[in-house]
Amino acid sequence: MDKARLSWQCRRGMLEVELLLNAFIEHGYNDLNATEKQLFEQLLCCSDAELCPWLLGQYATENTPYTALIEKILACT
Repeated sequence: MDKARLSWQCRRGMLEVELLLNAFIEHGYNDLNATEKQLFEQLLCCSDAELCPWLLGQYATENTPYTALIEKILACT
């Protein structure tokens, strides 16, 4: 999926989540392998209520399939 479409999917009701996701698209998305890119697209289907605590470090992601990806997102910010 191209970056413009991904950026559109990153539009959120929570500005903090939107900014983190868009920063990752600009600075880290190209470094992902094909499997990780698919996982990122799946992550975008999560609700803001799920994403916000993960991306703001308020809730552990150990029990999600997104743990490594969220760590990469946070490393880009």
